[in-house]
Amino acid sequence: FRYQEPDAEFLKRYPRTIEDSVRRKDDRRKVKRAEIKQRKELERQQKQEEIKRLKNLKKKEIVDKIKRLKTVAGDEDLRLNIDDFDGDFDPKEYDRRMQELFSDNYYEKGTNEDDVPEVSDEELQVEDWDRVDESVVSKPVQSNNQGEQITKKSKKKSKLRQAIAQSKPLFDPKEKTFEQYFDEYYKLDCEDFVSDMPVRFQYRQVEPNDFGLSIEEILSADDRELNAWCSLKKTSQYRSKDEEIRDQHVFKNKAKNFDKKRKILSSIYEEKDE
Repeated sequence: FRYQEPDAEFLKRYPRTIEDSVRRKDDRRKVKRAEIKQRKELERQQKQEEIKRLKNLKKKEIVDKIKRLKTVAGDEDLRLNIDDFDGDFDPKEYDRRMQELFSDNYYEKGTNEDDVPEVSDEELQVEDWDRVDESVVSKPVQSNNQGEQITKKSKKKSKLRQAIAQSKPLFDPKEKTFEQYFDEYYKLDCEDFVSDMPVRFQYRQVEPNDFGLSIEEILSADDRELNAWCSLKKTSQYRSKDEEIRDQHVFKNKAKNFDKKRKILSSIYEEKDE
């Protein structure tokens, strides 16, 4: 009998959540989710702090290596720091930096005889017993008769001269190179954690491809002509190594068709004809 009600045309609406309701709000699942999220965030911060600590230890190890390099090079003022090993390897920048560090002025520096430290014979003896040749240790002591046969020339050779003549590598070949140390340093970084495992974006070396064009053609041609010769998608999209090698052969054969290249890159060859 709705038509008999005075406000039949009015639609009555009730709120979904009644604030003054006596009913207890059940938010246990919400609280549980918040606790899990907070716990994971705390674990993430702890792992990041651990990674930061490991990076500081690795950085200290690299800095110690650089200090050792300065000591062996005999120049404490050598302007070599950890920034020299940052970034990708650039041959030109490397040659320029080495020329700056080890220029003619570096080798023309005289050595003051007063600054030469006095080295005793005991300090020059081998102390690293882990690398002592076993064949030398196992040899019996020579008799006095054999010792008398030593030439006078070898007698005059002091232990200091023997130590200088002995080949001393800058670093033990068994140890790691600076590149390996820096690779380990940057591998400690991570973008995210998945199943408690650090995830790091993996880079790979792409195959160089000039798409059958010379440097002059690439710089002089119009953008629309270059896009007609090779779509920009091929240069920006992710492609496997096999696809990149196949593109090299395709565009190498395409470049052999000079008439087609001249037709597509018309702005370049029309100027040359004029």
